[in-house]
Order: sequence, then structure tokens, then C-alpha cells
Amino acid sequence: MSNRHGFLLSAALRTVCLAAGLLIVAGVMPATVRAADMPAAAVPGTLPLARAQALVAGASKGRAKALKVFAGPGGLTGVLVQVGEGKAAQRSIVWANGDGSALLVGNLVSADGTDLNAGAEVQAGVYKAPAETLAAAALPAARAILSKGRGPVLTVFMDPNCIFCHKLFKDLEPVMAKGDVRVRFVMVGVIKEDSLAKSATILGMADPLQALTVDEHKFDKAQEEGGIAPSAKPNAAMFATVSANNRLLADAGGHGTPMLLYCSKASGQVKQMEGVPQDFSTFISDLATGPAAGCNG
Repeated sequence: MSNRHGFLLSAALRTVCLAAGLLIVAGVMPATVRAADMPAAAVPGTLPLARAQALVAGASKGRAKALKVFAGPGGLTGVLVQVGEGKAAQRSIVWANGDGSALLVGNLVSADGTDLNAGAEVQAGVYKAPAETLAAAALPAARAILSKGRGPVLTVFMDPNCIFCHKLFKDLEPVMAKGDVRVRFVMVGVIKEDSLAKSATILGMADPLQALTVDEHKFDKAQEEGGIAPSAKPNAAMFATVSANNRLLADAGGHGTPMLLYCSKASGQVKQMEGVPQDFSTFISDLATGPAAGCNG
């Protein structure tokens, strides 16, 4: 992924735990796909909240606190933790082992590649569910750029200075040309100082899709710069739209661009993904027109 501006609470807690010499069960690499719900294979019998709080407070030297516990897979207890207060507060999910002697700070991934932390974060209210984010991205207020055609809609949160967004755009061009899949580009500005201005400029053009195409066709790979120049007369309404889209990206737990939202044939769910699909043809064939209206137009 091209952009990771967000402070990751789990990484901070990991650092604190290591400094304290606490045993941490090794985690696995996070999956790229975010599902809406935790798998049903949770084991009953969680640690009491007071025990989880003592564990979290000790591991973090008092910097973090436990807010909620829930049953996780394999006898683990999920713990919603918070660092900081007020607007500076950061929340995330960690996992405690059965006897409450150790924390796992990192993402759990199921056998089918589902990110269990992501599902838990949605259920705990840390981030919006993928279907909720998709519905918001499809509203007129987002001023999303929709390519022509028919069939299912793939929603892409796009920064004009994002080199991975550029790679995805080039992969999508033949698909958009055929019109079998429509692409909804939600413009954000999070990569560089002029990203917001470039996105606002693209949205302010008479033909935003053409303007985005120019940005990508003139993309400077060496400098990782989009090819469109920011407008000399910024449009306040477009700036406000892009800023709102930035917040939507953050509320969805998006740590980078491109962020993709789509309805999956295989799972029957709205899924969220960051980065460029490795098997592009298989990914495209999995796009569906349901269950969410945002996948239909």
C-alpha cells in the first residue's frame, strides 16, 4: 500500500510490551481483505474485563486500557483497547490467551484469509462496516466518478499521486473500455501536500473521468506524481468534498490507497481491500451486482 499515515495502536502497544519484557504470542501477517463480521467459530468463556484491564495496563505501562472483551477463536479473548483520551484517542483490537498471562498484538487471520481483527473492529465500532462505507461512497455528496457501462460496480478510493492507484487504473482501463464492469472512483487526497488540490481539480472539471485519465496517462512514476496540475483557483466545494472523502476513508479503517469496495460472488458479502489485486482476472470475475445497492450503480 502506498500510504500509511494512521498511528497503529497495536504497533505502539507491541513496542511497550517488548520494553516491559512481557511474553507476546507471535502474530501473523494481516490479510488484505476486510470482511464485515467475525467468523462464528468463537469459543465461549472470555477473560473478565477486570483481568483483561490488568493485563493491558501492565503490558503498556499504564498507557492503554481495556474497554470491552469478547470471545475470539481458539480460546482467545478479544480485547478492545484504547490509548489516549478525547480526540487523540486511538482504539484497536488485541488478543489475550486463555489464562490471561500474555497478549497477542497483531492481526489474526483465518484459514480462508479473513482478517479477524478487521471484523472485530467493525463489531466494536472502531471502524465502519464495508457495506456502510460503500453506501456512503455511492451518495451524491461523495461526487464519485463513475465510468460508463453495465454490470457490477467496483468502488475505488483514489489519490492522484498514488503509484499503486496508477497501477490499478492501468489494469482497469481495458475492463472499463469493454464496459462490462463500472468503476466508481472516490477521490481523496492523502499522499502528498498537493493531493487534495489535485483531487479537487479533477472533480471540478467538466469531464472528471477524462481529467482523471489525463492524470494517470501523464503520471510520473519516478517522482510518484500525478500528471494533472492543481487549479490556480481552488473550488471550495470540491475541497470540502475531498476532505469528507478523506474522513470516510479513515472511518473505514483504510490505511492506504487504493482502497477497494465490492460485492463478492464467492462470499455474498461486501468486501474491502487495500492495494492492487494480485490475480486481477480472478478478482474481476468475483465482482457481483449484489447484495448492496452500491454495487449496482
